[in-house]
Amino acid sequence: MGRPGGGAPLKTSSGKIKNFRIEDPQLRFQFHAPDRNIVDNDLRYRIPLKDQRMYKMELDEMVKEKQEIIEENRKKEMIRDQQLNLIGDPWGTPCPGGVIWRDPKSIGKNFFRSLGYVDGSILKLGSHPNDNKE
Repeated sequence: MGRPGGGAPLKTSSGKIKNFRIEDPQLRFQFHAPDRNIVDNDLRYRIPLKDQRMYKMELDEMVKEKQEIIEENRKKEMIRDQQLNLIGDPWGTPCPGGVIWRDPKSIGKNFFRSLGYVDGSILKLGSHPNDNKE
């Protein structure tokens, strides 16, 4: 049972378990196998850790600059929108009784009165001359 092989661990002369040999990936994978290309690319394009960190710092800097530009453009848009809102709505208010934005002659002398507004207040039922008082 002390003989090496057949499932028993291989030991050195000092009694320590012998380590297996580390295989060379160039020899392990066949030249035309699909896995070979993966190993070749991994070995060929491997970048040292220091260079990877430098590259990551450069990318982080570029992302930060881009976010600053986007934020600056967003602030400019908000300022421009606020300035446009100060000018006012070119169509006036959507309801009668608001700021007159058309000449009353073009829409009729009693247009707002016919809608029930006099001096911005709503007429009560029966207060209009055309209402029937029964």
